[in-house]
Amino acid sequence: MEKSQMKEQEEKKLINEQEYIEKLLLEANIYPDEKEEKHRGVVIQALDTIIKEWIESVAEKLDRNERSVISNSPSIMMNGEEEEDEIEETTEEVNFVKRSMCYKLISFGSYQLGVHTSGSDIDILVIAPDYVQRMHFFKELLEILEYDEHVSNVNPIPVAYVPIMKFVLHGIHIDLLFARLTTEVMLSPTFNILDDKNMKGVDEETQRSLNGPRVAALTLLLVPDKTKFKKTLRSIKFWAQRRGVYSNIFGYLGGIAWAILVAKICILYPEAREPRLIEEFFNTYRHWRWPTPVMLRDVGTRYNHRYMKIWDPRKNEGDQYHLMPIITPAYPNMNSSYNISFSTLQVIMEEFTRGHALCQLLNGEERWDVLFQPSDFFVRYANYLQIEITADTEAEHMMYSCFIESKFRILYYKLEMFDGLTIHPYPKGIQIPKKSKGGLTTSLYFIGLAYNRHDQPLDIQMAIKQFLPTTERWEKGTTGMRPLQISVIKRSNIPSFVATKEEKLDFIAQQQHTSDLLSQYHAPNKIAKGMRKPHKYHKSMSQSPHKHAYDASKSHKHHKYNKYQAS
Repeated sequence: MEKSQMKEQEEKKLINEQEYIEKLLLEANIYPDEKEEKHRGVVIQALDTIIKEWIESVAEKLDRNERSVISNSPSIMMNGEEEEDEIEETTEEVNFVKRSMCYKLISFGSYQLGVHTSGSDIDILVIAPDYVQRMHFFKELLEILEYDEHVSNVNPIPVAYVPIMKFVLHGIHIDLLFARLTTEVMLSPTFNILDDKNMKGVDEETQRSLNGPRVAALTLLLVPDKTKFKKTLRSIKFWAQRRGVYSNIFGYLGGIAWAILVAKICILYPEAREPRLIEEFFNTYRHWRWPTPVMLRDVGTRYNHRYMKIWDPRKNEGDQYHLMPIITPAYPNMNSSYNISFSTLQVIMEEFTRGHALCQLLNGEERWDVLFQPSDFFVRYANYLQIEITADTEAEHMMYSCFIESKFRILYYKLEMFDGLTIHPYPKGIQIPKKSKGGLTTSLYFIGLAYNRHDQPLDIQMAIKQFLPTTERWEKGTTGMRPLQISVIKRSNIPSFVATKEEKLDFIAQQQHTSDLLSQYHAPNKIAKGMRKPHKYHKSMSQSPHKHAYDASKSHKHHKYNKYQAS
């Protein structure tokens, strides 16, 4: 057979596989329909109206304060005469209008990247001029939201690493961030979110909040083919969610990190079709030499740290403890995967290895059917740690669960200290039917436990006792938030609403089939023994981490489509 015919057949095969992948995604109902998309547009318009009202109220309050100062001050003399009230009033009104219209709403995350799914939330950043303070965001805006009949489940988190306001507007979940820039920058007709000069002099909270939309916008600029990138990212996100490795708060990877990993592959293989990009995704990351960072470009050297600190383990001691650095491309570059623990890294690497094995061992539709199978988490372990979060009302439960989830990293760390114990956190809570809890709102969280030492029994009660006090000291706690319940349960005691008997049998059959397949695969995942406990980035590395990352990329056995594009 001639090379041209072989190439044509390969091309046809890849097109058929891509069509089948899209069919699987459609059947999973992850694409929002036209009605939902229109509704999202209406919700964003409604939010814009709320933000405008809030900004105007802040500006008007400042305006009144200024007028009060003027009225209580001696008369201003112009040319030996008192200034007329009419002129003074006109000046104040112009100033008020100029202030009130000075704000911007910018979407980011999956919505900006064009890979959001049906029912997903919308990440939005509000950029206000510097006369609007963060306290206005968490006080005046909070009050406006709480009194709006179309808003529910308002949950402000001002002390988060990236301060955020979570709420539901017209049935759509909103994650709202806040940033402040100078009035001069805000009023500029050439305002560009990617202009690094905008970062000069901003506070750390604004820096982190701006990072989201800046990263999304720059990532789209860096990939050679936006359509391929979006299709591949949507497939990888679907895979990660099905396999239980998608959630930043639970110690896995969030949307930004997955987008960067996919963008890296798209840059490395600019001519490859989507199915081949998915194969190379698993092939590349199954043996990536963590903690070598994944980077899309070397922002740090380019801007020479001129405004603020960037991720650099040579200079920042905290960065030396990051296990799986995935660095944002926009200045100031940060680690988007700082929540990764040794245990969650191990789970992710096992899934990378599984993905690569299935891509190598299976062909056609079966490859993708098995690849996208849901995780067998609830039949994988003999014992599980069950965490029960209960509150009197849904609003209290939402706030309480968000707070507890932010503390899970502490629990993971304490459990990882037990020699011989492997933990596997499940990346979401499962709500108990209210009728079984007397009308209370309760959710369950699970951590799989695997103990490989038989010379002594496992007792993790001390770790639990040490963890519980960190969940009790909370100024926003209410009497309706019940004490946390943590217990070790057997697999047979997992409630049926979590996994029915039939589902468990299906998982077991799926587990056996996949195990038989993987027994033919002879490239086991390797994680350095030194990573069994959290460790420091090697200080003895003679090259910079950025140069080291580039060398690591070049060392991989790339597909024939590879044309590495250095920025």
